[in-house]
Amino acid sequence: MIQSIYPIGIEGFNQFTHWLFFGKDGVITENDPEEQEKRLKYLDVVACAVILQNAVDIS
Repeated sequence: MIQSIYPIGIEGFNQFTHWLFFGKDGVITENDPEEQEKRLKYLDVVACAVILQNAVDIS
């Protein structure tokens, strides 16, 4: 049961980060793999911060 729910949560997070991504129409223009990974990690941090702030605002 949990395994079937897990991918849905990940897809929801990925859709949220896609919605949150700004600049260059959501395209990473760097060809350096390390720079691409760094930008994706920063995007995850921003997304988590937005989720946390929403949780704080609700409670």
